[in-house]
Amino acid sequence: MFTVSLISTIKKIKILKHGFSVTRNCTKTVLGEKVVPLTENTLLGRMMIYLNNVNKNFDSSPMQVNGSNTINNLVHGKTDSLRKLTIDQIANLFYAANISILSHSKQNLRKVLDILDVECCLRLASMEPNKILKVLSAFMYVVPNRITEYKFYHYATDDIDRCLKQCTKEELIHFIFYIGLQKKSKRAQTLLKKCLRNFNKDLVHNLTIEDLCIICNSTFRTNTKISNVHLLDQIKQVLNDNLSLLKDPALLITLIKTIQHNHYQDDDLLSTISCTIFFNKTFQYYTFATICHLLSAYADWLYYDEELFNLFIKQALKQLEETSVKSKKTYLTEQMRTKDILVFLRCISTLNCSNIDKEHLENLITLNIMERLSLGEFKNGVEQIVDIILYLWMIGCRPYKLIQIALTSENVGVIRKNNPKTVPHLNLLLSIIEYEENQLFQDLHLKYSSLTNFNSNQQIKSRPMLEKLLSIVQSTSTDIEKFEINYQVLHLNILGISGYKHGKKAVNIELLDGHTCVKNKKNYPNGWMQLKLRILEEQEEPLITINLEDVIAMNTSELQEFLEDEINLIC
Repeated sequence: MFTVSLISTIKKIKILKHGFSVTRNCTKTVLGEKVVPLTENTLLGRMMIYLNNVNKNFDSSPMQVNGSNTINNLVHGKTDSLRKLTIDQIANLFYAANISILSHSKQNLRKVLDILDVECCLRLASMEPNKILKVLSAFMYVVPNRITEYKFYHYATDDIDRCLKQCTKEELIHFIFYIGLQKKSKRAQTLLKKCLRNFNKDLVHNLTIEDLCIICNSTFRTNTKISNVHLLDQIKQVLNDNLSLLKDPALLITLIKTIQHNHYQDDDLLSTISCTIFFNKTFQYYTFATICHLLSAYADWLYYDEELFNLFIKQALKQLEETSVKSKKTYLTEQMRTKDILVFLRCISTLNCSNIDKEHLENLITLNIMERLSLGEFKNGVEQIVDIILYLWMIGCRPYKLIQIALTSENVGVIRKNNPKTVPHLNLLLSIIEYEENQLFQDLHLKYSSLTNFNSNQQIKSRPMLEKLLSIVQSTSTDIEKFEINYQVLHLNILGISGYKHGKKAVNIELLDGHTCVKNKKNYPNGWMQLKLRILEEQEEPLITINLEDVIAMNTSELQEFLEDEINLIC
């Protein structure tokens, strides 16, 4: 798997390691940009090694090609000699240019690459798929961080319709890899969907783990949903049948992110992963980022595994404690990203993980963010800090230092103007601060919108028992004059039932169902519901909670009697 079987190929591309420091996940190309080097130490590098081995695009070692005379001519604008060269020879010129100009001139290398780019574009129509891939591999070798800036890259990937008629399975996978280099591109999504239509059940069955990882990586990077059920089933089966993948976090996370992205995880898969992690003790291989990705798969499915979460949280906090922030640059491998910290907090708060030393967590996160602030990481905006504060608050922490820094009128104004995606979380944070620490809210001198953009009809449709509960409670004989479904906590998107007496709210009724509870733990509220219950329990109006299974188990008269007794007892 991208490993020992490829040693000979790795040796051939050894030049890629020139100048690479093992403590950094970056280096500089001859053009001067910091990039991720394509070695076996990176996921893209492993994929490239696998692809070049399978398609035998490295049959000739770049070090053995002598194209210095031709390169010299190109530097001086003499391009006539190019016409006599084959595609293979032109591809080899990329490697020769990289070597011969390496210690001389960035400008000359750019000039040569631009000339080769034009020549390859002129020949594209007559190229077979394997020749196109050979040229793309040559570009990738010299300018891995800038390949998408060259015309040939775009013309070659746009030519996919012609190529699909001639491609082998291996060549198709190779094209998918290159298309995936365009992050979150609608054009790339269209091209990938064309490629994926060629995967029938038999072809999918013959895909290697490496092939699947390449497909997963490209679809995830480009934000492309996979509609091919056979492909999604195969990815899930590979995860279930090849649990040794749990010892290879890069491949594991690549596959899991795709399952998660397409909402294709299930209880059985997550349960199997949990058991294997404990049985094989594979958690020792997991970095903070890996733990966050795994937690995210559980959180998005709301699948609760207390023992696993306790292990992950302990491991994550230990790594967080041992890691200092050395630079605001996110390409350093020895420090975790703010993005990963945010994912970690989102997951443990959404899953309502309770076995947490809240003070320790708050101190670690606050220290980490303060270090990042001192390095200028958030000079362009504090949106991430707002989300971090929200998730910490949900857990029960009170990160006052971060609140004083992030929740200023100036910062809030910038968020509302420039980052509308953060505004709902900002409104919710201010709303729950007002509920739970009103004096702090007053001291902040901030306001939030009273308007929400929630689709209550959609939620009611997905929670039919909530409407049934409303219908039954409306038929009870109590002093409550009116019942309605509404949002009792402003900006928190969970509907409940409120009862009114003399025009004032008199009781709140909450239903613990699949929308508000986690899976795999009976009647256990998810983090958002736990936040709502915590707030409602502190209000003057009494709170009644009822489990979905009780609503289902009782007939109408039994449920009516139960609700009457509860309401008459507390109201």
